[in-house]
Amino acid sequence: MESTVVPYKIVATDLDGTLLNPEHLVSEYTVRVIDALTAKGVPVVFATGRHHKDVMETKRKLSLKGYLITSNGACVHDPQNRPIMEKYIEPSLAKELATLVADNPDITTNVYRGESWLINKETDHLSSYSQDNKQVYFSQLFDPVTEENYEKVHKLYYTASRRESLEALFAKLESEYSDKVSYAFALPNCLDVFAKGINKGFALREVVPIILGNKGEKNDEESALKIKGCIAFGDARNDLEMLSVVEKGCLMKNAQEDLLKVAPPGLETIGGNFEDGVAKYLAEVFHLDI
Repeated sequence: MESTVVPYKIVATDLDGTLLNPEHLVSEYTVRVIDALTAKGVPVVFATGRHHKDVMETKRKLSLKGYLITSNGACVHDPQNRPIMEKYIEPSLAKELATLVADNPDITTNVYRGESWLINKETDHLSSYSQDNKQVYFSQLFDPVTEENYEKVHKLYYTASRRESLEALFAKLESEYSDKVSYAFALPNCLDVFAKGINKGFALREVVPIILGNKGEKNDEESALKIKGCIAFGDARNDLEMLSVVEKGCLMKNAQEDLLKVAPPGLETIGGNFEDGVAKYLAEVFHLDI
């Protein structure tokens, strides 16, 4: 009965820079808030650019229940980690993108292919990433040029020590690939690429009818409207579409400039990820005694 009087029916949140603290961990307080929402019958959707295998391990360790939107919208899984939707980059296009800057010493190319994470060189970023889950989720070195298997590529992403390197790559994507793929900065030094039309907002539209039990009832007119009863949180440019399509979108105090420059009016700014901003906001809005 409680779920019929809650202010929002669904909570969607980004992870890094949003729900996770600066050490990329979920605080005990945040876990308690998510558990309390689940007990109230409010589904939580974790929407991230991360690989699903990585996030599933975090869910398992913390006994979190919720839907997953991963690879920035290319994959959707239910609370039992069963796949709901997967969208891939066409194999020949994926290889073309993987080899695009393979010879650039400042840019590292990463590929999410099926259950695997491929990377073309060791980096300082790699050594500090996902240390908590490294026993089950780790990168594999590969050569983009000689690699032949580009089936089931959910996402590619590029990292660089200099932002200028990625801005030049972004300009190339804009001029030569904008009709073939979608792309967005996940971090100032991280540029994501995925199948055309894919983003967290698209994936959220796909999963909400399933969560609410009315799969297949949306039409073209409804798909242009806000997702009623849904609140979302984000901090980066790749959160823009998700924040734009929900009834209530919230920006983090620590939101990146790439997002702030294009964020639509009306988004509320809340506390930062360094102070459990999302959890505290949800506890207040849902009147959780935590």
